[in-house]
Amino acid sequence: MSLYEQIQRLITKVMKERLEEIKTPIAELTDRQPEAPDYHVDHDDIFEYVKEKGPPYEHSKPEIMKHFFGRVLRSRGSEAEQKAYRKLRSQLNKVRRRLEREEGGRWKGFGVGKSGTVGYHKVYRLKPKEENEEKDRGS
Repeated sequence: MSLYEQIQRLITKVMKERLEEIKTPIAELTDRQPEAPDYHVDHDDIFEYVKEKGPPYEHSKPEIMKHFFGRVLRSRGSEAEQKAYRKLRSQLNKVRRRLEREEGGRWKGFGVGKSGTVGYHKVYRLKPKEENEEKDRGS
C-alpha cells in the first residue's frame, strides 16, 4: 500500500468519525419542536380592557394585540400567529357587539395613518345612540 493510499484511508476514517459526531447534535436539534408562543386571551379580559377605557371606548386591533401579546400579530404570519389573529378579531367583534347592547350606540371606525402603508389601521369608537339618531333625522 502506497503512502498516498494510507493518507487517503486515514482522512476518510477521520471524516467519517467527525461526521458521526456532527450528526448526533443535528438529530437532537431537529427532534425538538420549538415552543409556540402563548397567544391565548380570554374574551372577558378583552371586554374588561376596552370597558375600562370608558366612553367612547376608543381602541384598535394593534393596540389590543400589543397589550395582550406584547407585539402586533400579522394576518399573514406563522400558522399559530394567523390563528391567533383571526381568533382575536372574532373576540373583538363579540366584545363590540356586547358593548353596543349594554351601552347603546354604534361603532364607528376611523382610519389612522396613510392608507396602504404599514402603519395604517382603524381606531374604533362607540358613538352614543342619541348622536346616531340626530344624524338619521338630519339626513
